Amino acid sequence: MSKKQKQTDRDAYISEAFRDYLREHLAGFADEPLDAQMELTRMIKKCGNRYQAHSHYPGWSFFTFVSLEAKFGRGKFNGINERLGIFETRMDWSLKEGRTKPYRLTPHLDSLRKQFFSKPPKVGTRLLAGSGEVRHKAPDNAIVSKAKTKTGKLVTQSGWTVPVLSPVPVNQAKLEELHALMEVELEKHSKGLSTACPVDPKHAGYVMLDIQLILHSAHNTVAPGCVIHRYEQSSSGRMYSTDVNLQTVSRQARF
Repeated sequence: MSKKQKQTDRDAYISEAFRDYLREHLAGFADEPLDAQMELTRMIKKCGNRYQAHSHYPGWSFFTFVSLEAKFGRGKFNGINERLGIFETRMDWSLKEGRTKPYRLTPHLDSLRKQFFSKPPKVGTRLLAGSGEVRHKAPDNAIVSKAKTKTGKLVTQSGWTVPVLSPVPVNQAKLEELHALMEVELEKHSKGLSTACPVDPKHAGYVMLDIQLILHSAHNTVAPGCVIHRYEQSSSGRMYSTDVNLQTVSRQARF
């Protein structure tokens, strides 16, 4: 990894519990370099999130070539993905049209992720930097100090001088109540009974996963009961979330 990429990794807040789960249940994951493990943990968690949605393939996500090269090294990501079998992809991309290759989790990885996040957390998870270093406090500012150019180069971000709150409290009791209600109502729907499900049953699975992701994110040792928000500035000046947070999930999961 290059020095400038490690500077970006210092801005990460990654679930140690999910990283350790992947080490235990995904063959070969623990053998990869630590920084690759950390980035893969983050990618697997947010794959399928609406902010990662591919522009041309519904249900697929995008990860730019530039970011993959920067985070894993030149030409390294494809080899890692082939060894571990994490993402399916299509060889359909266009520089002219601004379209990246689409990615989605393989059925095996999708199942692993669902199994992990479907279980209510018993203890708060530690949060880690991209180097694997344990975090001890929340960031003072949700906005990362460095911005990215089109080539992936890091420069000082501009236009944002006021600190933005990073740890945002969530109503865990309400989220748990909503998740339990949806489980009951979806069971009724599966039996052909009338239902009072608060969302369209065909979209309920996405909302329930969002709730699970937020509950897990809030169950941490850095800011218990809060979700850490981090944003990076792109070359266009826009801010993009670096992980799953209250901005990137379904509105029903924003408590």
